[in-house]
Amino acid sequence: ALTMKTSDAFRSVYCWQTVRCLELWSRILTELGPQSELRVLVYPLVQVLLGAARLVPAPRYFPLRLRLAAALHRLAASAGVLVPLAPLLLEMLTWADLAKAPQTAAGQAPDLHTALRVSKSALRTASFQEDVVTQVLQLLAVHLAQWSTSVSAPELAHLPTLHLKALAKTLPAERFRSQVKALLAAIERNSAWV
Repeated sequence: ALTMKTSDAFRSVYCWQTVRCLELWSRILTELGPQSELRVLVYPLVQVLLGAARLVPAPRYFPLRLRLAAALHRLAASAGVLVPLAPLLLEMLTWADLAKAPQTAAGQAPDLHTALRVSKSALRTASFQEDVVTQVLQLLAVHLAQWSTSVSAPELAHLPTLHLKALAKTLPAERFRSQVKALLAAIERNSAWV
């Protein structure tokens, strides 16, 4: 899909069969642990997961990106390797619609756990925006917590901290700003502790 750049190539990657296959391999390598002979597959799988997550960076595919980011975190935690998950998550927080007032939409908000993409009308709903921001911040917190006792924790948290501080200043929505400030406070407490 990266070389052909056709809609069929994108659809072949952004389908349930491919996503479930990637999640399955992530779970297999997670369950086998770092002492397995299949440990050599961790790096290629991380590259495929990152490539699939960044293939189409449109907000409509945020549910897919969140699924792949969770698979990346599970894999990194199990293998004990650092995966650059923070930039992938922070990209989602720069979404322009977060600065705009949400629209009221009729019907039910999409469930991020059972969808790979959402409709354009669902993008501006308050419930979708809150779900995305909450899940991104939770994944970022879990990712940083994985390395929180390491001596390199302050350096790993430096760029996310700068990005979150800038985001806290520019976000007009107080509901998001309070979540970002709470995560910032936890990151700064941990950096001071280390």
